Amino acid sequence: MNNRVRHWVAPALLTVVAAAHQPAQARVAELADPPATTFGCTLQQDQLRRAIIAGLAVRGWTAADLETGKLVGKVNVRGKHVLEVSIRYTPTSFDVDYLTSTNLNYREKNGVRQIHPNANTWMQNVNQDILAQAQIACN
Repeated sequence: MNNRVRHWVAPALLTVVAAAHQPAQARVAELADPPATTFGCTLQQDQLRRAIIAGLAVRGWTAADLETGKLVGKVNVRGKHVLEVSIRYTPTSFDVDYLTSTNLNYREKNGVRQIHPNANTWMQNVNQDILAQAQIACN
């Protein structure tokens, strides 16, 4: 091997080896709680509670009562990623908010809550599923 080739091969190999030992950069996005949502009618507390539980179940979420007018929704994805949300509800609306998570890269940085972007998608999806069930209960 001539000196020119040897001169750039060694640093190139070191760069490749160093990169292979770097942890993968975790994907994060600003955490975006869905806005409070109205559904176009007035429901009894138990009607809306049942609609919320049905909406959670659409994508495999579970529900637990926290207090009157508030549930906790939980999803466990592949036995590895867990997301919990609080769901406050009144006769005319509900509000899904991040509560806690496991293995979703949650952190606060400079006062901004950050999380894996899939968590935002999951919260938006469950919000839409609850809305659909609440609208069914309205009819």
